[in-house]
Amino acid sequence: MTEALNRRRFMSAAGCVCVGFAVDRVWGSSPAGGQSRPADMAVTHDPDPRAATERALAAVIGGAALVERGSVVLVNANTAFQSRGSIVRPQVLLAVLRRCFADGAARVELAKAVPEGYWNPVADEAGAAELIRTVRLCPTRMHDTELPGAERLGVARCLVALGEADHLINVSIAKDHVGVRFSGALKNVMGLTAFRPTNLFCHRGADPDRKDTDIDHLAACIAELNLLRRPDLHVLDATEFLISNGPRGPGPLGRADLVLASRDPVAADVRAMAVVGRTLGDVPVIAHATALGIGTVDMSSLVVLDEAPENPSAEPGNGTGIG
Repeated sequence: MTEALNRRRFMSAAGCVCVGFAVDRVWGSSPAGGQSRPADMAVTHDPDPRAATERALAAVIGGAALVERGSVVLVNANTAFQSRGSIVRPQVLLAVLRRCFADGAARVELAKAVPEGYWNPVADEAGAAELIRTVRLCPTRMHDTELPGAERLGVARCLVALGEADHLINVSIAKDHVGVRFSGALKNVMGLTAFRPTNLFCHRGADPDRKDTDIDHLAACIAELNLLRRPDLHVLDATEFLISNGPRGPGPLGRADLVLASRDPVAADVRAMAVVGRTLGDVPVIAHATALGIGTVDMSSLVVLDEAPENPSAEPGNGTGIG
Protein backbone atom coordinates (compact mmCIF):
# COMPACT_ATOMS: atom_id res chain seq x y z
CA MET A 1 0.00 0.00 0.00
CA THR A 2 1.42 3.38 -0.96
CA GLU A 3 2.21 6.11 1.51
CA ALA A 4 -0.28 8.40 -0.25
CA LEU A 5 -3.05 5.84 0.11
CA ASN A 6 -2.22 5.38 3.78
CA ARG A 7 -2.50 9.10 4.37
CA ARG A 8 -5.73 9.33 2.40
CA ARG A 9 -7.36 6.46 4.32
CA PHE A 10 -6.08 7.89 7.60
CA MET A 11 -7.62 11.28 6.98
CA SER A 12 -10.90 9.97 5.51
CA ALA A 13 -11.58 7.35 8.16
CA ALA A 14 -13.97 9.71 9.94
CA GLY A 15 -16.53 9.08 7.24
CA CYS A 16 -16.23 5.30 7.19
CA VAL A 17 -18.80 3.89 9.57
CA CYS A 18 -19.56 0.32 8.53
CA VAL A 19 -22.21 -1.38 10.63
CA GLY A 20 -24.37 -4.33 9.65
CA PHE A 21 -27.76 -3.90 8.04
CA ALA A 22 -29.13 -7.39 8.59
CA VAL A 23 -31.93 -7.66 11.11
CA ASP A 24 -31.33 -11.26 12.18
CA ARG A 25 -29.42 -12.03 15.36
CA VAL A 26 -27.72 -15.26 16.32
CA TRP A 27 -27.90 -15.90 20.07
CA GLY A 28 -26.34 -18.68 22.12
CA SER A 29 -24.79 -20.64 19.26
CA SER A 30 -21.24 -21.43 18.27
CA PRO A 31 -19.42 -19.66 15.40
CA ALA A 32 -20.24 -22.74 13.33
CA GLY A 33 -23.93 -22.15 14.02
CA GLY A 34 -24.70 -21.47 10.38
CA GLN A 35 -25.34 -17.73 10.13
CA SER A 36 -25.46 -16.66 6.46
CA ARG A 37 -22.60 -14.21 6.80
CA PRO A 38 -19.98 -13.35 9.40
CA ALA A 39 -21.31 -11.70 12.54
CA ASP A 40 -20.96 -7.95 13.03
CA MET A 41 -20.26 -8.74 16.67
CA ALA A 42 -19.42 -11.96 18.46
CA VAL A 43 -19.50 -12.52 22.22
CA THR A 44 -17.77 -15.76 23.15
CA HIS A 45 -17.78 -17.44 26.54
CA ASP A 46 -14.94 -19.68 27.69
CA PRO A 47 -12.78 -19.95 30.83
CA ASP A 48 -9.81 -20.12 28.43
CA PRO A 49 -9.28 -16.53 27.18
CA ARG A 50 -7.27 -17.75 24.19
CA ALA A 51 -10.05 -20.07 23.02
CA ALA A 52 -12.68 -17.36 23.52
CA THR A 53 -10.63 -14.89 21.48
CA GLU A 54 -10.02 -17.33 18.63
CA ARG A 55 -13.74 -18.13 18.34
CA ALA A 56 -14.73 -14.48 18.46
CA LEU A 57 -12.28 -13.64 15.68
CA ALA A 58 -13.47 -16.54 13.56
CA ALA A 59 -17.12 -15.55 13.96
CA VAL A 60 -16.57 -11.96 12.80
CA ILE A 61 -13.92 -12.56 10.15
CA GLY A 62 -15.53 -15.67 8.69
CA GLY A 63 -13.53 -17.20 5.85
CA ALA A 64 -11.70 -13.95 5.10
CA ALA A 65 -8.35 -12.75 6.44
CA LEU A 66 -8.08 -10.25 9.26
CA VAL A 67 -5.13 -8.51 7.57
CA GLU A 68 -3.55 -8.56 4.12
CA ARG A 69 -0.48 -10.65 3.34
CA GLY A 70 2.67 -8.54 3.55
CA SER A 71 0.91 -5.76 5.48
CA VAL A 72 2.01 -3.69 8.47
CA VAL A 73 -0.35 -3.97 11.45
CA LEU A 74 -0.61 -1.62 14.43
CA VAL A 75 -2.23 -3.19 17.49
CA ASN A 76 -3.51 -0.70 20.05
CA ALA A 77 -3.75 -2.87 23.17
CA ASN A 78 -4.60 -1.56 26.63
CA THR A 79 -1.45 -2.66 28.49
CA ALA A 80 -0.55 0.60 30.21
CA PHE A 81 -1.06 -0.41 33.85
CA GLN A 82 0.05 -3.14 36.26
CA SER A 83 -2.92 -4.21 38.37
CA ARG A 84 -4.93 -7.28 37.54
CA GLY A 85 -8.14 -6.45 35.77
CA SER A 86 -6.76 -3.14 34.47
CA ILE A 87 -5.13 -4.44 31.28
CA VAL A 88 -5.85 -6.90 28.50
CA ARG A 89 -4.91 -10.44 29.47
CA PRO A 90 -1.90 -11.81 27.59
CA GLN A 91 -3.85 -14.81 26.29
CA VAL A 92 -6.24 -12.45 24.46
CA LEU A 93 -3.51 -10.29 22.98
CA LEU A 94 -1.41 -13.28 21.95
CA ALA A 95 -4.38 -14.80 20.09
CA VAL A 96 -4.81 -11.56 18.12
CA LEU A 97 -1.11 -11.44 17.27
CA ARG A 98 -1.14 -15.07 16.16
CA ARG A 99 -4.05 -14.37 13.82
CA CYS A 100 -2.25 -11.38 12.26
CA PHE A 101 0.84 -13.45 11.50
CA ALA A 102 -1.21 -16.45 10.37
CA ASP A 103 -2.85 -14.19 7.78
CA GLY A 104 0.57 -13.17 6.50
CA ALA A 105 1.33 -9.82 8.15
CA ALA A 106 4.88 -8.73 7.41
CA ARG A 107 5.20 -6.67 10.57
CA VAL A 108 3.09 -6.26 13.69
CA GLU A 109 3.71 -3.38 16.08
CA LEU A 110 2.25 -2.57 19.50
CA ALA A 111 1.18 0.99 20.24
CA LYS A 112 1.91 0.48 23.96
CA ALA A 113 4.67 -1.31 25.83
CA VAL A 114 3.69 -4.19 28.09
CA PRO A 115 4.65 -4.26 31.80
CA GLU A 116 7.41 -6.50 33.09
CA GLY A 117 6.23 -10.09 33.43
CA TYR A 118 3.19 -9.53 31.23
CA TRP A 119 3.89 -12.48 28.93
CA ASN A 120 4.75 -14.97 31.71
CA PRO A 121 1.33 -16.72 31.72
CA VAL A 122 1.72 -17.65 28.03
CA ALA A 123 5.48 -18.15 27.87
CA ASP A 124 5.19 -21.94 27.64
CA GLU A 125 2.69 -21.97 24.77
CA ALA A 126 4.05 -23.43 21.55
CA GLY A 127 5.63 -20.73 19.40
CA ALA A 128 4.78 -17.96 21.88
CA ALA A 129 8.35 -16.95 22.71
CA GLU A 130 9.33 -16.51 19.05
CA LEU A 131 6.16 -14.59 18.25
CA ILE A 132 6.62 -12.26 21.21
CA ARG A 133 10.19 -11.55 20.12
CA THR A 134 8.94 -10.75 16.62
CA VAL A 135 6.41 -8.13 17.72
CA ARG A 136 7.94 -4.73 18.24
CA LEU A 137 6.90 -1.48 19.89
CA CYS A 138 6.01 1.10 17.28
CA PRO A 139 8.11 4.29 17.03
CA THR A 140 7.01 6.90 19.55
CA ARG A 141 7.04 9.76 17.03
CA MET A 142 3.94 11.95 17.22
CA HIS A 143 2.37 14.47 14.88
CA ASP A 144 -0.68 16.70 14.86
CA THR A 145 -3.66 15.49 12.85
CA GLU A 146 -6.83 17.40 12.04
CA LEU A 147 -10.15 15.92 13.10
CA PRO A 148 -12.83 16.91 10.58
CA GLY A 149 -16.23 17.02 12.23
CA ALA A 150 -14.88 17.42 15.77
CA GLU A 151 -16.21 20.38 17.75
CA ARG A 152 -13.98 20.13 20.84
CA LEU A 153 -10.76 18.80 19.34
CA GLY A 154 -9.72 20.47 16.11
CA VAL A 155 -6.35 18.71 16.21
CA ALA A 156 -5.07 15.62 18.01
CA ARG A 157 -1.43 14.76 18.58
CA CYS A 158 -1.15 11.06 17.80
CA LEU A 159 1.32 8.37 16.84
CA VAL A 160 2.73 8.73 13.33
CA ALA A 161 2.44 4.93 13.10
CA LEU A 162 -1.36 5.29 13.15
CA GLY A 163 -1.27 6.72 9.64
CA GLU A 164 1.52 4.53 8.34
CA ALA A 165 0.08 1.10 9.21
CA ASP A 166 -2.03 -0.80 6.70
CA HIS A 167 -4.27 -2.18 9.45
CA LEU A 168 -5.29 -1.06 12.93
CA ILE A 169 -6.58 -3.55 15.51
CA ASN A 170 -8.03 -2.18 18.75
CA VAL A 171 -7.65 -4.54 21.75
CA SER A 172 -9.24 -3.14 24.90
CA ILE A 173 -10.50 -4.31 28.28
CA ALA A 174 -13.93 -3.72 29.76
CA LYS A 175 -13.51 -2.08 33.18
CA ASP A 176 -14.59 0.65 35.53
CA HIS A 177 -13.40 4.21 34.97
CA VAL A 178 -13.73 6.72 37.79
CA GLY A 179 -14.33 9.54 35.31
CA VAL A 180 -16.43 8.38 32.36
CA ARG A 181 -17.66 5.29 34.31
CA PHE A 182 -16.64 2.70 31.71
CA SER A 183 -13.50 2.06 29.71
CA GLY A 184 -13.72 -0.15 26.65
CA ALA A 185 -13.28 0.04 22.89
CA LEU A 186 -14.04 3.77 22.51
CA LYS A 187 -11.92 4.90 25.45
CA ASN A 188 -8.91 2.87 24.29
CA VAL A 189 -8.22 5.30 21.44
CA MET A 190 -6.52 7.59 23.96
CA GLY A 191 -3.64 5.12 23.99
CA LEU A 192 -2.73 6.40 20.52
CA THR A 193 -2.42 10.04 21.54
CA ALA A 194 0.05 12.21 23.42
CA PHE A 195 -0.48 13.25 27.03
CA ARG A 196 0.47 16.81 26.14
CA PRO A 197 -1.40 18.54 24.72
CA THR A 198 -4.16 16.12 23.66
CA ASN A 199 -4.93 13.96 26.70
CA LEU A 200 -4.48 16.88 29.07
CA PHE A 201 -6.90 18.98 27.05
CA CYS A 202 -9.40 16.11 26.97
CA HIS A 203 -9.43 15.98 30.78
CA ARG A 204 -9.25 19.66 31.66
CA GLY A 205 -10.66 21.49 28.69
CA ALA A 206 -9.25 24.87 27.79
CA ASP A 207 -8.32 25.69 31.41
CA PRO A 208 -4.76 24.41 32.05
CA ASP A 209 -5.08 25.27 35.76
CA ARG A 210 -8.14 23.11 36.30
CA LYS A 211 -7.44 20.37 38.87
CA ASP A 212 -10.45 18.11 38.37
CA THR A 213 -11.75 16.44 35.21
CA ASP A 214 -14.52 17.94 33.09
CA ILE A 215 -16.39 14.65 32.61
CA ASP A 216 -18.71 15.64 29.78
CA HIS A 217 -15.88 17.34 27.95
CA LEU A 218 -13.70 14.22 28.37
CA ALA A 219 -16.52 12.00 27.07
CA ALA A 220 -17.02 14.22 24.02
CA CYS A 221 -13.29 14.28 23.30
CA ILE A 222 -13.02 10.48 23.56
CA ALA A 223 -15.79 10.18 20.98
CA GLU A 224 -14.07 12.69 18.69
CA LEU A 225 -10.74 10.88 18.94
CA ASN A 226 -12.47 7.89 17.39
CA LEU A 227 -12.63 9.96 14.20
CA LEU A 228 -8.85 9.61 13.81
CA ARG A 229 -9.07 6.23 12.11
CA ARG A 230 -11.61 3.42 12.23
CA PRO A 231 -9.92 0.17 13.32
CA ASP A 232 -10.32 -2.92 11.17
CA LEU A 233 -11.59 -4.74 14.25
CA HIS A 234 -12.26 -4.22 17.95
CA VAL A 235 -11.42 -7.03 20.37
CA LEU A 236 -12.71 -6.39 23.88
CA ASP A 237 -11.51 -8.47 26.84
CA ALA A 238 -14.32 -8.98 29.34
CA THR A 239 -12.85 -12.04 31.02
CA GLU A 240 -11.65 -10.44 34.26
CA PHE A 241 -11.85 -6.75 35.04
CA LEU A 242 -12.00 -3.94 37.60
CA ILE A 243 -15.52 -3.20 38.79
CA SER A 244 -14.37 -0.12 40.71
CA ASN A 245 -11.24 2.03 41.13
CA GLY A 246 -10.54 1.90 37.42
CA PRO A 247 -8.86 2.48 35.14
CA ARG A 248 -5.62 1.95 37.02
CA GLY A 249 -6.59 -0.16 40.04
CA PRO A 250 -5.93 -2.08 42.11
CA GLY A 251 -9.53 -2.78 42.98
CA PRO A 252 -12.23 -5.43 43.28
CA LEU A 253 -12.52 -7.70 40.27
CA GLY A 254 -15.41 -9.11 38.29
CA ARG A 255 -15.15 -12.15 36.06
CA ALA A 256 -17.38 -13.03 33.10
CA ASP A 257 -15.07 -15.11 30.84
CA LEU A 258 -16.30 -13.20 27.78
CA VAL A 259 -14.39 -11.90 24.76
CA LEU A 260 -16.05 -9.63 22.20
CA ALA A 261 -15.00 -9.03 18.60
CA SER A 262 -16.85 -6.31 16.72
CA ARG A 263 -16.70 -4.01 13.72
CA ASP A 264 -18.67 -1.47 15.77
CA PRO A 265 -17.06 0.00 18.92
CA VAL A 266 -20.30 1.52 20.21
CA ALA A 267 -22.15 -1.79 20.04
CA ALA A 268 -19.20 -3.55 21.67
CA ASP A 269 -19.11 -1.07 24.55
CA VAL A 270 -22.87 -1.22 25.08
CA ARG A 271 -22.72 -5.01 25.32
CA ALA A 272 -19.64 -5.08 27.55
CA MET A 273 -20.66 -2.31 29.92
CA ALA A 274 -23.64 -4.39 31.05
CA VAL A 275 -21.24 -7.04 32.32
CA VAL A 276 -19.39 -4.41 34.36
CA GLY A 277 -22.71 -3.19 35.76
CA ARG A 278 -23.13 0.00 33.74
CA THR A 279 -26.13 1.25 31.78
CA LEU A 280 -26.38 3.65 28.84
CA GLY A 281 -27.25 6.45 31.22
CA ASP A 282 -24.06 5.85 33.19
CA VAL A 283 -21.65 6.24 30.24
CA PRO A 284 -21.73 9.65 28.51
CA VAL A 285 -19.25 8.62 25.79
CA ILE A 286 -21.91 6.53 24.07
CA ALA A 287 -24.26 9.41 23.30
CA HIS A 288 -21.41 11.53 21.93
CA ALA A 289 -20.12 8.66 19.78
CA THR A 290 -23.53 7.85 18.28
CA ALA A 291 -24.07 11.54 17.50
CA LEU A 292 -20.85 11.47 15.48
CA GLY A 293 -21.89 8.32 13.61
CA ILE A 294 -19.15 6.19 15.17
CA GLY A 295 -21.52 3.24 15.69
CA THR A 296 -24.93 2.12 16.85
CA VAL A 297 -26.70 1.13 20.05
CA ASP A 298 -29.37 -0.69 18.04
CA MET A 299 -28.41 -4.35 18.23
CA SER A 300 -31.30 -5.29 15.92
CA SER A 301 -29.39 -3.66 13.07
CA LEU A 302 -26.47 -6.06 13.56
CA VAL A 303 -25.84 -9.76 13.20
CA VAL A 304 -24.78 -10.67 16.74
CA LEU A 305 -23.53 -14.03 17.92
CA ASP A 306 -23.70 -14.25 21.72
CA GLU A 307 -22.54 -17.28 23.68
CA ALA A 308 -22.95 -15.66 27.07
CA PRO A 309 -24.94 -17.59 29.69
CA GLU A 310 -28.56 -16.57 30.16
CA ASN A 311 -28.82 -13.35 32.22
CA PRO A 312 -25.02 -13.02 32.51
CA SER A 313 -23.49 -11.10 35.39
CA ALA A 314 -19.94 -10.72 36.48
CA GLU A 315 -18.86 -13.13 39.17
CA PRO A 316 -16.44 -11.80 41.83
CA GLY A 317 -12.80 -12.30 40.90
CA ASN A 318 -9.80 -12.51 43.17
CA GLY A 319 -6.10 -11.96 43.30
CA THR A 320 -3.77 -9.21 42.22
CA GLY A 321 -0.95 -8.89 39.76
CA ILE A 322 -0.64 -9.76 36.09
CA GLY A 323 -2.17 -12.92 34.73
